[in-house]
This record gives sequence, C-alpha cells and structure tokens, in this order.
Amino acid sequence: MGCFLSKSNAQADSLNDIKDNTAPLPEQSVVTYAAECGPYSDKNGSRDAPAASEIAQSYGFKRYEYQKLAKATRFFSNVHRIGEGGFGIVYKASLDDDDVAIKKLKIVKLENKLEEIEYLSVVRHPNIVKMIGYCSEGEDKLLVLEFVPNKSLRHHLHDEDKLLEWSKRIKIAINSARGLLYLHEELNLKLYIEILKQIIFFSVIILNQSYADPEYGDKQRVSEKSDVYSFGVVLLELITGRELSDKQGNTIVNWARSQIGQALDNDDYTVLVDSKLEDMYNKEEMIRMIYCAAASVYKPSYSRPTMKQVKCVCM
Repeated sequence: MGCFLSKSNAQADSLNDIKDNTAPLPEQSVVTYAAECGPYSDKNGSRDAPAASEIAQSYGFKRYEYQKLAKATRFFSNVHRIGEGGFGIVYKASLDDDDVAIKKLKIVKLENKLEEIEYLSVVRHPNIVKMIGYCSEGEDKLLVLEFVPNKSLRHHLHDEDKLLEWSKRIKIAINSARGLLYLHEELNLKLYIEILKQIIFFSVIILNQSYADPEYGDKQRVSEKSDVYSFGVVLLELITGRELSDKQGNTIVNWARSQIGQALDNDDYTVLVDSKLEDMYNKEEMIRMIYCAAASVYKPSYSRPTMKQVKCVCM
C-alpha cells in the first residue's frame, strides 16, 4: 500500500485537503473494527478460557512470590513508582541483578488479563517491552516486565533545563510507528490496549482521555484506526511541545486544528512549532509530521491513514 503523502511532495499536496482534515468530526463515523472479544471466545463467547497463570507458565515465564516483589519495591513505595495506567500501577525494582518494571494490577482476576499475558508472550520487537514473569497470590496480581529506562515523553518535552532535539523527536515518532505497525500487521492482534501503552515513550503515558479516539466516547476500546488517532496526538505533542491540555481545559487537538491550516497556508510555523526548537529542525520533515498528525487526528476513522502509511511518511 502506498503512502498517503509523498515524502518529496509534502508541500505540493493540496492545502484544501488539510483544511478538510480539520473539519469537525461527523456525528456518525464508520469504525474498521471493535476489539470486543478475546482469542479464546467462540462465536457465542462461551468457550472456556484457560487461566492466565496457565498461559504464563506454558510460555516459560517465571513465577514470583508476592513478598519478593513487595520487598523489591519497598512494599510498593511511591519512591519506586514510575507510572500508572488504566489497569495498574508500575514500579521500578531490581530482581536477580536486573532492573525490571513491576505492574501491580488494579483488577482482581488475573484471568481478565489473559490477552495481555498471551500477547506479551509472543511480542518480540525492539520498540515493545518484553514480559519476564508474573505473580498470582490471592487478590494480588502482578506482571514483571522489561524495564525501559527512558522517562515519559511529557518529561522530555517539558524539561526546563534540556531541549528535546528535533532529531530525537523524529526518532521517537518513527520507533513508535514501527512498534504499532508490528502489532497491526505482523502479529495481527485485536486486543492489545496494554501493549500499546508499553511502546517506547508510550510506556509511562497514563491512560488519558486526551489520547482517546473521540469516536469511542468514554469507552476504552481500541482499533487500528483509534491507535492511529492516539499516535497523531503524540505527533502533535512532538511538533508543538504543548501540554495535552492547558489550565483552562483547552486540548492540544482543538488548539492545533486552526493553527495547522494557517501554518501551511502561510508557510509560517512560528506559532505551531515548539518555540524551544527555534529554527533547529528540518522543514521538510516538519511538514511531513504535520500532515501525518492532521490526517491521523482530524479525519474520521474510516479516512485515517494506516500505520504503514504513517510510518512511510514519517521516514
């Protein structure tokens, strides 16, 4: 499948198209698919699923005692806490002389995490973390994951003392796109909401409505095109250096809607692009990123590009 925008003709692409992209989303839009049932459900959703602990053991994951994980995190002290998602809190710890991330699940039944455990067991990609082991004792359910040393994107973008260079922002975008494309095409998985949040630099992003596809409302459901939307929001962060929302509650998506069209119309990126970058960026790369972000965020789901197309343009 070809790219939705030629890398060499980014500026030549019709500006009318980008304006159409920034039009309000329709009230009803077509969604490619909704990830609703796990791989062990039959058509009626009645097939018995094996316990998640059985899945973990069958793939050779190490089983840890709760006390060992608790001691490694000083009994889940805030000092060791590095992030929180919709389904659990993540702590940094040292086990067997290696740094790891321990995810303490909020939900009681580990069986509800069956998809995450099985998918993490087969994922092997440099931009996606690996699962090492697990713990299941009573109501205490934990996953032990590879530790990714990089802090969150928010930390790097808004560090007052250090500039996140444009070359590094491009690298973040490309690596994240590679990870998502791997999940979409090579693994062909439908349920990976947790894995998505563990892609490098997505790893400590809290499940935040600012990243959620508005076509799903407040439902935490994902599809290939909702992933593209979330990725587009991250691109807006990389381009603008802005917070997801300001103190008045204005979101980066709403703010950038008009700024993108003006920037491309006037060939002036002063307002849109992160002021900390000044002129220290490649203009052609910036324009490609802007088009990717606009097509990913402002188009209805059925018109959004695929991650393959996005990766093609970003590179």
